[in-house]
Amino acid sequence: MPNVSMSVEEYLELLEAARQTRSAVKDVVKTTRKAAKTVKKTKRKVNTAYSKAFANVKGQYMKKSGGWKKGGFAKAVKAAHRMARK
Repeated sequence: MPNVSMSVEEYLELLEAARQTRSAVKDVVKTTRKAAKTVKKTKRKVNTAYSKAFANVKGQYMKKSGGWKKGGFAKAVKAAHRMARK
């Protein structure tokens, strides 16, 4: 490995350049994060109707202990889709 010697001024200039680069990178990361967070997903009527229907139906297909009956989840999904369609 070669032996490199720097003066104090050169070393300080190098440190300052590294700080500026680091702050510039932080600024870019902040702006990209803000841009990513601004995308908002809208709820569709169909999804809202399905979730309400599923909440109403799921009690019929669950055990008293809180678990699903055999095939209960699939049946609850089908019933909720039927109700949401109406």
